[in-house]
Amino acid sequence: MQYYVVDPSGQRYGPADLATLNQWAQTSRVHPTSIVVDAYTGQQIAAAQIPGLHFPAQQQQPYQTYPRGNFASGGDGELTAAWVLGGIGLPMSLFFGFCCPVISIINVFSILGIIFAVRSKQLGHPKTGGALWLSIAGVAITPIGFIVLVVLSAVTPHR
Repeated sequence: MQYYVVDPSGQRYGPADLATLNQWAQTSRVHPTSIVVDAYTGQQIAAAQIPGLHFPAQQQQPYQTYPRGNFASGGDGELTAAWVLGGIGLPMSLFFGFCCPVISIINVFSILGIIFAVRSKQLGHPKTGGALWLSIAGVAITPIGFIVLVVLSAVTPHR
């Protein structure tokens, strides 16, 4: 039998016998959904309905990654660490900054809180501002407390 292959624009190719259609199918010029017209009867059918016409095995499409929601791609652990370290560092600065500023100078908690907050922001977390400012406040209170202590000791009369 002879067939014409009709492309989506309406262009007809052929006539072609079954062997030629199989060649075209192997080179992806004819697909299972391609419209084929019988050269003798004029009947239009899908290429997949022609007996003896074989199409190459379709490769399985690779799985797509699961889309994440509208939240940050990372930095959650770093942000939690920044909040915890800043929460420890601020009271430490308040207490030691006014009582014993020498101990408060080594307030590593607030410094580590700043480092973790900045790292969380680099990883794309959008809510790092509060933890960052909490840690910065812990670092800033130490010299303020030291200055207040020096001023108070200077103005306080000694006996």
